[in-house]
Amino acid sequence: MSPLTDQEFDDIDHHFAGFIEQFGGNTKLIRLAGTWLSRAVREGNICLPLASSPPITGGLDASPLEWPAVKEWRSALADSKAIGDPESQAPLVIDAANRLYLRRYWNYQERLGKALR
Repeated sequence: MSPLTDQEFDDIDHHFAGFIEQFGGNTKLIRLAGTWLSRAVREGNICLPLASSPPITGGLDASPLEWPAVKEWRSALADSKAIGDPESQAPLVIDAANRLYLRRYWNYQERLGKALR
């Protein structure tokens, strides 16, 4: 794990993280996941891979933060009603490959895959 330092996020990233945080769970990790997922989507990615820290390191405040291991992510995200598996109706989806998606991007990916097959 690499240490994360303070990094600038857009207001939308913080607002989205606050919204996701309202669903409950480990507040610190839910906020971190929401902020990074929002940023990843803004930068043109469809998901946030949880197995490795993002290429641009940054925490949510001035204090250093370690990127959690996948097991820690899974445990924390399982406690939030905002995150579910692909069959759930939660607003965020975590897949078997430990990638976190906004539900609509997960759905787009699934439809595209079916159309290509």
